[in-house]
Amino acid sequence: MSEVLADASSPVLPLLDRAGTEELLATPLGAMSAQYDRSGLEMALGLNSWLSAYDVTLDL
Repeated sequence: MSEVLADASSPVLPLLDRAGTEELLATPLGAMSAQYDRSGLEMALGLNSWLSAYDVTLDL
């Protein structure tokens, strides 16, 4: 996920709450309070991979 934040051309970057994402990434894996925190990050990564693979851009 940190690669997505570092890549300015990442398609999902405008959809992410940067501060919230960085906070979740700084939290140790076992310490996350809710499963949806982790699954939300994984969904963003999957969406980013799909958008990049099909050269799709988001106009926000």
